[in-house]
Amino acid sequence: MASSEPVANSDTLSRWWMLAGVIAVIACAVELVVWLRLHPALTKIQSSSRITNDAFPKDNIVISNDGTHLYFDELSHDRSVVVGVSTTGGATTPINAAVADPHVLDISTQSELLISSGATETDNAPFWVVSPSSGSARRLGEVLGHDAVWEPNGKLVFVTGKDVYIAEHDGTNPRKLFTAPGPPFAVHFSPDGSRMRFTIGNPKSRTTMWEALADGSGMHPILPLPGWTAPPAPCCGQWTPDGKYFAFVDAGRIWVVADRPGKYSEPTQISSGSLAFHDLAPSRDGKRLFAIGVQPRAELVRFDATSGQFVPFLGGISSGDVDFSRDGQWVTYVSYPDGSLWRSKADGSERLRLTSPPMQAASARWSPDGERIAFSGQRPGERWKLWLVSKDGENPEAQTLDNVAEADPTWFSDSNMLAFVRYTQPSEINFLDLKTHTRTELPGSEGLWRPRWSPDGRFVTALSGDSNVLMIYDRSGRKWRQLASDLGTVGTSVWSHDSRYLYFDVTSPHDSTYMRVRASDGKAERLASLKNVRRYLGLWGFWSGLAPGDVPLLARDAGEQEVYALEWRLP
Repeated sequence: MASSEPVANSDTLSRWWMLAGVIAVIACAVELVVWLRLHPALTKIQSSSRITNDAFPKDNIVISNDGTHLYFDELSHDRSVVVGVSTTGGATTPINAAVADPHVLDISTQSELLISSGATETDNAPFWVVSPSSGSARRLGEVLGHDAVWEPNGKLVFVTGKDVYIAEHDGTNPRKLFTAPGPPFAVHFSPDGSRMRFTIGNPKSRTTMWEALADGSGMHPILPLPGWTAPPAPCCGQWTPDGKYFAFVDAGRIWVVADRPGKYSEPTQISSGSLAFHDLAPSRDGKRLFAIGVQPRAELVRFDATSGQFVPFLGGISSGDVDFSRDGQWVTYVSYPDGSLWRSKADGSERLRLTSPPMQAASARWSPDGERIAFSGQRPGERWKLWLVSKDGENPEAQTLDNVAEADPTWFSDSNMLAFVRYTQPSEINFLDLKTHTRTELPGSEGLWRPRWSPDGRFVTALSGDSNVLMIYDRSGRKWRQLASDLGTVGTSVWSHDSRYLYFDVTSPHDSTYMRVRASDGKAERLASLKNVRRYLGLWGFWSGLAPGDVPLLARDAGEQEVYALEWRLP
C-alpha cells in the first residue's frame, strides 16, 4: 500500500498539469480571439475588381438596399449626371433626373435617391427625392443645405454652415441639433442610429473627424489621434453594416479602425500601391468595400491669357509644387504621385533628383541666392519637417529634430532666414535663423498657416485655420491686418516678383477662380475661371503657382477614375 501512494499522487498531479495546460490553451485562444476582435491589424484587402471602365470623374457612391446596384455622380462633358451600375460590373446607366446639376447624397430603405442640386461642401441648395427607375423627382420641403442623409429611423439630417439640422423624412419640421466647431461634411450614422460621425475642415487639405450622439450631444474629435504620424487629413468615414468597424480615407489610403465606443483602437492602413481611393461604401453583406479608385497623374499647365485656356507647360510633366529661382534660370518641382523632389534648368534640361521615395517632399522653395532649396519632407514613420538641400543635391538635412510637424517654408530676402508653420496646438508661424539656428515665433500668428514671405522681405501673409481669411503682417509696423476674406476657400498662394500682389486659387460655392490681391489695399482681381478645370488633388490639397512673368500655373488632373470592388477580410 505504501508503495502505491506515490503512483496515485503522480497520476493526480499529471491530470492537474494536463487540466492546467488545457485551461492555458483555452485562455490563449480566448485572448487571441479577443485580440483579433479588437485589433484590425489583420484586416486586409484580399482582391479587387473594376466595376466601371469609362475613366470619367466620379463621386458619392450609395448602394441599393438589395445590394445589387451602385449609384453615384459622374462628371461627363463638364456636367454632373447620376448613373447606376450593377455591383458585379458593366456599363453605367444614366438616371434622367429632372434636377439640374444633381449630386447623390443617400438612398432610403425604399431605394429612393436623396439628391442635391448643385451643392458643394459649403453651398445651400434644395434636396430632392429621385426614383432610380423613372427619374421622377420631388422636392423635400423648403429646407436648404448640403451633406444631407437619412438617419436609420428615416429622419432627414442636413448641414447649413456650421449647424446640423434634423427634419422629418419629407423635410418638414426642421430644427437645429448642434453647431460644430467648423463646417461639417460627410455626415454618417452608425447602423444602430445612436451616433453620427462627420468631417470638419477643408476637404482638399487639413481635416479632422468628429463624433456626436444622435441627438447632437457629446460632440468630440476622434481623428487624427494624438501622435499619429499619418497625413493629417482623415475624411469621409463609413461604418460596416454590423457596426463593428469604421473605414475612412486619408491621403488616398483606406484605413480601418475597430469601433469600440469609449475605448482606444489603433487605425490600420489596408490599401497601398498606385491607386488613391475616396468615397467608401461597404457592401450590404459586409464582405466587400466599394470605392472610387484614382490612377493618379497630373499635367503641369500654364494660363494662356490670349486664349483664356490652360495649356501644357514643361511638356505637361506630372508634377506640381513648382518654384523658380529668382533669376528664372532654374526650376524645382515635386513629381506626382511619387512625391520626389527634382530640379532642372528652366527648359527642363540638366534634371537632378534631390529626394527619392519613400521620402515625400512638398512645398519646395528656392533661396533668393539660388544656392539652396527649402522643402517640407516626411520619411516613413516620422512627422513632416523642414528640410534644406543644396541645388546640387548634397546633404539634405532636417532643420529641427523635435516631434512637432512642420511645413510650408518660405525665405526671407537675405537667404539666411526662413518662415514656416509649426503644427502645435494651435498652429503657429516661426522664424528660423540659419546662421544661429535659433527659432522665434511670429507674434499674433496663432492658428495661422501657409506663410508666404514677400520677395522684398517686408510682408508675411498667412491663412486662417479654415482657409477663408487671408492675413498680412507688415514687419515694419509689426502688425497684422486682414488682406482678403469672403472670397471662398483660399488655396496655395505665391507673391508676384515685385511684391505688389499675392496670387492664389479660390474654391467658392458657385465657382472656382484664380485671383490676385494687391498688398497695399486688398483690392482683389479675378484672373481666370477654374470651374471646368479638373484639378489634381495632391497630398496637401490643390496646388497653384507662378512661372516667370507672373504666369499662373496649375496641376491639372490627367488621371483615371473607376469604381472598384475590394474583397476584404475583417477579424
